[in-house]
Amino acid sequence: MNYGILKTFNLAIFLFFSISLIAQSKFVPGHIFKMDQDTIAGWIYLDGNADLANGCVFRQSPKGKSQKYGINELTGFKFDNENRVFNKRTVEHIRLNREVFLETIISGDLDLLYWLDLKTGEVLYLSKKCDSTLITLPFEQSERLFDDGYTRSRRMVLSTMHQDTLYKYMQDRTDLFKEIEKIRIPTLSNLTKLVLKFNHIPENTVIKNPNLARQPVSFYLTPSITNSDFKLLSNTTWDYYGGATLGMGFHGKKDIFVFEVGVLKRMIKGNSEYQDYHRMYKIPVNLEYRFTNYWFQPFLAVGVDGFLDRNGIEYLFGPAAGFNIKIIDRVALSCRYGIEMRTHDFEVFNTFKISNAFESYHYMRAGIQFRF
Repeated sequence: MNYGILKTFNLAIFLFFSISLIAQSKFVPGHIFKMDQDTIAGWIYLDGNADLANGCVFRQSPKGKSQKYGINELTGFKFDNENRVFNKRTVEHIRLNREVFLETIISGDLDLLYWLDLKTGEVLYLSKKCDSTLITLPFEQSERLFDDGYTRSRRMVLSTMHQDTLYKYMQDRTDLFKEIEKIRIPTLSNLTKLVLKFNHIPENTVIKNPNLARQPVSFYLTPSITNSDFKLLSNTTWDYYGGATLGMGFHGKKDIFVFEVGVLKRMIKGNSEYQDYHRMYKIPVNLEYRFTNYWFQPFLAVGVDGFLDRNGIEYLFGPAAGFNIKIIDRVALSCRYGIEMRTHDFEVFNTFKISNAFESYHYMRAGIQFRF
């Protein structure tokens, strides 16, 4: 690599790690409750809600060795300062019984409990005081075809079964019936407000509720292969690149912003002299927005791709769209399609030039993404 290549690459890496130092992984004081009824104080990683439903990462000291504890090792755990408590329960979800760590959002005459499933989203339960039975809040939405004899249209139909359940268990609070009627789709946000009112608890006294939307930073490593029709020679159709990208994701309640940098090397078939002369690197720097943080994550991205060879560097700008599909926990298939754009000087019939003519190139990238 020449000086320009090295300078560009170092700048991208510097930006990545500068931001990562600002938002490094967060361990906070907490306790774990082991199966042998032993309680251990230490530090717990403030992970995403979907991961906390399956267990936690624990350290006995702030800089100690981390260990993952799951369903088979713990009866529960809690974050001390955040006032968040998780207890292992057996739930029926999508007609299957499974064990998860439920978070107690509100405790009172009527408890509100919650966990986040990557496939279906928020799963909510009620529980009466001194009764361990979990009360589900059934809800369905479906698209139906309506025909009035003149026009045919499709409309979304929402069930009211969850409202019937709330009426039943809040029957002595008729003053809340209008609030129940407004809950067309049950969510953690609107049910939290309702159950707080039922228990006569002021909203501003609940410390842990705002923390549900605050998720830590995740890091992504994505080995991938890219094909692109931005090429050095006119007699080639596509160029192929292999390498990896590093990403850092800032989690919202339901979405993720990811800053990503990477290095990919051009893969060329042919004799060694040809390959050495036309060696090229691609350095992508992208900002990506994922619409969901569930098992399926469609996204849009915009950024800069630097194409580097022995003659220098050329920058191409452009948007991309794609998706991630979770394969197993913390491993996903990542695919994207993008357009790279630049302005370029053209020579017409070897006589005159057209300055700043616009060019665009297409590329596709696929890889396996690992989340840390």
